Amino acid sequence: MLETAGEIVSQDSDTEQAYLAFICKRLKLNFRKLSVEERKWLKKIAEKSDLLKNPKPQRGRR
Repeated sequence: MLETAGEIVSQDSDTEQAYLAFICKRLKLNFRKLSVEERKWLKKIAEKSDLLKNPKPQRGRR
């Protein structure tokens, strides 16, 4: 799993795209073949995951 993450991060400098590509790789989907609409839906679904949320809450931060 760490090898896969290293591959993805080295390919994509954008963190969001790297996360989505990692998810696709784990699901054995070809990220490059997804349409723009499919990528939007994948992003919406991924936003609901607790794993992709910021672990440090920003609320009330000065």
